[in-house]
Amino acid sequence: MLGQMKEQLLVKDNAIKAFEQKLSKGLKDSEHKLDELRQQNVQLNEMLQRYQQNEVSLAEIDNELNRTKNENDILKIATAENERKLHELEEEVRSQKEQLERHQKERAAEDDRWKLMSAREDELTKLWQEVQADNKVQRQIVKRLESELKISNERNQNNESETISALKTELQKANEELEEKVKTLKDQLANKEKELKSSANKLAKQKKQFENQQSRIRDQSVEIEMLRTELNKHEQHLTNLQNESQAREHESEAEKTKLKAQVQSILQDITQIQDEMRIVKESHDELEVEKLKLEQRIENMQREAQDTSDDTQHWRDQLVDTENKLRLVELKLQKVETENSQLAERNCLLEEQNNRFEKQLAERERQKDTEEANANDLRLQLDSNEMTLRKLNEKMSEILDENSRLHNTQELMDHDYRSLQDKNIELEKEKLMAEEFQIDLQEELEQLREHKLVLENKLRETVEQLQQTEEQCAEQKKNTEAIEKELKEMIIARERLENQNQIMSAELNELRAVQSDDEKLHNLMCEQKRRIEDLEHELIDREKSAKANIEIVDKENKHLNEKLGTLEASREELEVTKKEILLLKSQNEELNRDLCILNKELKQSRYDNQELERQLTPLKTLEQEKEISEKEHTTLRDEINKLKEESKMHIEEAQKKALEVTEIRHQLHNSSEINEKLENTELELEKMRELEKKLRANAANDAELANQKIHELEEQLHTAKSDIERLHESNDSIQVEMDKIQNKNELQVQSLEVKIQQLKEHNEKLQQQFASQKVDGEKLANFEQMQIENEYLNKHVKQLETELTAQRTEASSQLQEVQDLREKLKSLQCELYVLRENAEKHDAQLAEKQKEIDTAENERTQLREMLTNEHAELERQIVHTKYITEQNDAIQSDLLHKQHQLTEVEQQLHDMKAEFEAVNSTHVTDVVVKTKEIDSLRSELQQITVELNAKAQLQEELDALRVELAEYNQLKELPLSQATVENGQKLILASDAENLRRINEALQRELEDLKHKSTSEITELQQEIEDMQSNARHMTEKLAEVEKLHSALTTQQVFSNATADQESLQDTREIATGGGISKLKTEELLQQEKAELATKLREIMNEVRDVSERNLFLEQQCENYLILEQSNERLKLQNAKLSRQLDETLVSMQHNEGITANTEFEYLKNIMFQKQKLYGGREGSISSQLSNLY
Repeated sequence: MLGQMKEQLLVKDNAIKAFEQKLSKGLKDSEHKLDELRQQNVQLNEMLQRYQQNEVSLAEIDNELNRTKNENDILKIATAENERKLHELEEEVRSQKEQLERHQKERAAEDDRWKLMSAREDELTKLWQEVQADNKVQRQIVKRLESELKISNERNQNNESETISALKTELQKANEELEEKVKTLKDQLANKEKELKSSANKLAKQKKQFENQQSRIRDQSVEIEMLRTELNKHEQHLTNLQNESQAREHESEAEKTKLKAQVQSILQDITQIQDEMRIVKESHDELEVEKLKLEQRIENMQREAQDTSDDTQHWRDQLVDTENKLRLVELKLQKVETENSQLAERNCLLEEQNNRFEKQLAERERQKDTEEANANDLRLQLDSNEMTLRKLNEKMSEILDENSRLHNTQELMDHDYRSLQDKNIELEKEKLMAEEFQIDLQEELEQLREHKLVLENKLRETVEQLQQTEEQCAEQKKNTEAIEKELKEMIIARERLENQNQIMSAELNELRAVQSDDEKLHNLMCEQKRRIEDLEHELIDREKSAKANIEIVDKENKHLNEKLGTLEASREELEVTKKEILLLKSQNEELNRDLCILNKELKQSRYDNQELERQLTPLKTLEQEKEISEKEHTTLRDEINKLKEESKMHIEEAQKKALEVTEIRHQLHNSSEINEKLENTELELEKMRELEKKLRANAANDAELANQKIHELEEQLHTAKSDIERLHESNDSIQVEMDKIQNKNELQVQSLEVKIQQLKEHNEKLQQQFASQKVDGEKLANFEQMQIENEYLNKHVKQLETELTAQRTEASSQLQEVQDLREKLKSLQCELYVLRENAEKHDAQLAEKQKEIDTAENERTQLREMLTNEHAELERQIVHTKYITEQNDAIQSDLLHKQHQLTEVEQQLHDMKAEFEAVNSTHVTDVVVKTKEIDSLRSELQQITVELNAKAQLQEELDALRVELAEYNQLKELPLSQATVENGQKLILASDAENLRRINEALQRELEDLKHKSTSEITELQQEIEDMQSNARHMTEKLAEVEKLHSALTTQQVFSNATADQESLQDTREIATGGGISKLKTEELLQQEKAELATKLREIMNEVRDVSERNLFLEQQCENYLILEQSNERLKLQNAKLSRQLDETLVSMQHNEGITANTEFEYLKNIMFQKQKLYGGREGSISSQLSNLY
């Protein structure tokens, strides 16, 4: 038995040793795993520190983002201000546009007035001329009456007294009527001069207004440029901010990627830790199983020990040792479990942190999206601002253009006004000259009567010439009818040609369809060529005949034009003889008409030159016509020069005849028969005039008929030209079709050549077959058939070769024809170039002639301006005296009116002073109240700073308590019972959460109260500032009105001094002395009033400056209130975030009841630490209260 027991004990010892070895290995493995877990904890702590650092960096980024937001807000405010300024500028521009439109309307009205004035002046000139004509008639009547008086004196000496009295009365009546007409005309002229002066004054005022508007527009353009520079600066600042935001976004994205990588690594670590925890749990389960087995064995051993009481103390010692070892293992297992629980808690915290990070990232992404949207809005706003600026620039450019146009129109109006004045002066001079010239012309009348007898013979000759020209015109009509018939025949032939071309095109299509009938094609082509050649010859013959007819018509037109020129010259000589009786103005008018006719003809010649470039064949004829027109112009100018020379000759002859008339007048007293002869000659002259008129009418009708015929011929020429152009076009189309036929023939030739080559190849093959089949004697019949086929094929090949040669010859002939046509075209182009050069030379000559005409017109205008200037100077001297008297009366009435206005202004100033003093008193009281409120706010701010300092001290105490708690936790050796600790911690946390919520609610209420107070105070201050600004504007407006009145008073005083000087010259010395004393008194009173007004103005300006300084101070206070509001809103947001985090912690506490109090406390402590780093304000009080609670 003992041996068995010993053996059993040995077995048990061996089992115990093996079990101890297993335990030692398990302990070593667990220690190794604990070391690894510690290392992992260290790594996790490092990760947490990095994460905290990342949070700090993110907080900094948030701060920077807030700064950028604030800057963006500032920029938005700036852009809004710029937009407001732009709107204001646009409104000003609109107002200026409206003013400009008004000025334009006024100018249009003034232009209409000027036109009416000019029309009236023309009417007056006509009336003056009529009056002069009446004067001439009356003078003639006077002369006749004088002659009759002389005759009656000789015949009836008895009735002299009666006839003389009757004649005197008639003369007096006529003179009185003339004087009345002259007076009415002078009055009308004076009224018109007054109107002109008033309009000139209005123009001067409008000039001043226009200059003021231009200065305003320049100032506005400078302001717009300043705004543009500011906008460019803002845009650059925005671009910089955008670049910075993009860089920050890139950095944040990089940090996001890093954080995501870190989160992924943490998740991987968590998965590894979870796997290791599973392994540890499995090992723990195995250890528990082994423990149960050991306990069973121990119980068995105890039973055996009870059975065997002879057990030794050695076994007891071993059992004690094993029990101690088991206790140590249990302690280690408990430590491992606590560490595992801590790791689980940390894992939970990490998961929560990851969730928070994800939320924060989502929020930041949203913020970025919002920022991007804001940036896009800003860009859109900038684009819209740029568009508005561009529109404003365009509007400004348009306004400047309109201003320049208005300025130019104004200068033109001034120039026109000066020219009108000069014209008036010239007209007066011309009137004087005309009156002198009338006297000379009356003397020349009698000389010209004799000259008319000579001209009557010439008229008869011209009548005969006209009859001859009429006969020639009838012949030309016949010729033109024949030409028209020929042209119609040409049109019919052209239509026939077009029909033949259509038939030929149809035949060509049929020939293309039938390619096998080569001989028919060849014959048809030959026939078509012959037809085309015949048609071309016919066309050439007809063109030659048409050209010959056109040349004949041109020659006849030349002869007719020459004859018409001679007739017109004779007619102009007759007209000149009549017009020499009238004034020299009639000659100038005729010259102007001739110049207009020449200008028209020049325009027509230019238009003809433009048509010359389009036309080819009729260019020579048109050149001949131009040469004829140039000759006519030269002839006309020569005739005008001749007429001038003849007029000079006539004037000299008239002077000679005037001397003869004087001698004849002396003889008239003695001869009455001569008077009768003169009357008869006058009657004959009148009859001759009537005949001349009839002849002129007939000549004009004949000229019109000739012109109509010429126009018809020109139209026929144009139609012939168009027909020729159409024929050219048809020839071109035929050439194109011929080219197409050539191409098709070439293609057919190529196809025939290909067929020939194929047949040759077939022959060669047949010959090869024949050579191979010579051996076979049986196939001799086939051989003979093959020979026959070869002969037939050779004949066919020869025919095709002949056709090829024929087609090639035809193609070569067609090519030659095409080359000939091209050479013709080149020659025509050369002729065109020559004609263009000739046309350019002709244009240059016309330009030179026009320059000569312009110089003549300029000389004429200068002479007129000289006359008008002299007339205007005379009129100014007459009107100056009247104007001075009217101004004196007007100035005196204005002085009385302005004195009344001065009294009214003084009363208004007194009223304004009283209102200003009342406003100042109310403003001073308001300022005192506001200063008190500001002092109270400052004291509140100081209290808040004191509270913040106290909270900082509490935070330091909290940190010290944390250190003490850490030391206390290290000193603890044995853990308390988990149930009691968990219950106490739950109660403590619940009470802490309630306290925190209460504190948060109290803080939020305080913040809302502060916000309401600050907003109400700010609104009140803003209302006060607006009231002050409105008062200041009102005062400035009143000051401006006072200054205007002051300036008006000074001007009135100047005018009064001037009028006083003039009146002193006019009045007597005694009245002048009395008036001087009264005026000195009035001047002293006015100077005293000026001094009083200046002192009042100074006082008002000082008060306005004080008000503006107070407004600035109040604006600064408002800005301080706004800053306080922003800080309060930030504190609100921070408290809201804290409350959310606390709620989340409480929720996590309810879900994880197994977490110990120490870990929860550490978690809350970490949150508070982070928030202190980020914000460091009111959160210190919360952390201090939490520490006090714990």
